[in-house]
Amino acid sequence: MLITFGMIDLARANMLRNTAENAVYEGARAGITPGATAVKAENAAKLVMNAIAVQGATYSVSPATITSATSSVTVTVSVPISSNLWASKVLFGSKKITRSCKLTREKTNGL
Repeated sequence: MLITFGMIDLARANMLRNTAENAVYEGARAGITPGATAVKAENAAKLVMNAIAVQGATYSVSPATITSATSSVTVTVSVPISSNLWASKVLFGSKKITRSCKLTREKTNGL
């Protein structure tokens, strides 16, 4: 039983890592479009992470204010592993999965 639960938790840890990768990309993608805001980028990342019921994730968007002069947007997500596993909390302790994505901002002729 211990091996079975361990395998399930390792699969869940891998799913957390993959979802964090997708969340930062989707957040950055939402933040680089014309008229985007940091709140819109953060909400896009949260939407992806909420799909698998992630607990305790922190989100960061840089720059905090996206303007027409902004050249790129970076979104970072940090997920505490122990808050999101079911059995293997002892193995991971206070470690976090942190992912970041930086994309160049899209611009139109008018911006």
